[in-house]
Amino acid sequence: MNDKNEVMDVQFTPSAHKHGATVGNIISVLNAVGEPQVVTSEDSRSVELWWFGTDDRGVELEVMGVERPDYLLVVHAMLSLPRFPGRFACRDHAASTAA
Repeated sequence: MNDKNEVMDVQFTPSAHKHGATVGNIISVLNAVGEPQVVTSEDSRSVELWWFGTDDRGVELEVMGVERPDYLLVVHAMLSLPRFPGRFACRDHAASTAA
């Protein structure tokens, strides 16, 4: 990620909102968590950035993005609700494969 004093533009794919997280909810988590967990593929060709945190409403979200030269592209955001079996599977995977 960029220097903490540098503001990075954030863009969103349509899929980033399909689980009900709004732009405001996602930005709230990014700001609250700060540095993401970094997951690099086995072949080192792709890097995912994961944030797990609570938004400004007190709702836990998981957010995944990829860093582009001039912006952060958020491609996934999902409410971490108990009704989802394996709700922490992404977090546990990110933690186990963090670079």
